[in-house]
Amino acid sequence: MNNKSFIICIVFTVILILFVRECSDRNKRFKSTSYSADIIQYGQGRLIKNPNSDDFIVMYEEESSMSFGSSINIIKLYTKDSISIDECFYGWHPLDIKTWTDSIITFTCGVYSAHGNAEYRKWYLDNSVDKNQSIGKYHIQYDKNYNLYNE
Repeated sequence: MNNKSFIICIVFTVILILFVRECSDRNKRFKSTSYSADIIQYGQGRLIKNPNSDDFIVMYEEESSMSFGSSINIIKLYTKDSISIDECFYGWHPLDIKTWTDSIITFTCGVYSAHGNAEYRKWYLDNSVDKNQSIGKYHIQYDKNYNLYNE
C-alpha cells in the first residue's frame, strides 16, 4: 500500500470512528418526559416515593421488540411535578429499592441460579448494573445476589 492510500485509509477510519461516537452519544442523551406520557409508552410501572422529598421513581419493564430478545428494566426519576429528570437502563433481572436516603439509593438485584454458571451470572449482573452509578442527584449502590433460586 502506498502512502497516499494509507493516509486516505487512516482519514476514513478516523471519520468513521467520530461518526459512530457522535451517534452513540446522541442516543445516550437524556430527554425529559412526563409521567403520563411514560405510562402510555411503557405501561404501568412500580412507583416508589422518596421518603425524604417529593421525588419518586418508577420502575418500568419494556418488552423486547424481537421475539428472541429479553426485556429490560427502565428506572425513571421524577420531580413532584411528574417530569422525569433522569433515567437508567438495566437488563432483565429482579430489581428493587432497598433504601433511599438524602443522597444514596440502594437497589437489590439478582440473577437466578438457573441462568448459567456462576461466572456468567456475575458477568451479566455486573454489566447490567455497574454502568449506572447515579440517577439525578442520587448516588446508586447495589446489593447483588448472584444466586437467586428459581421459584
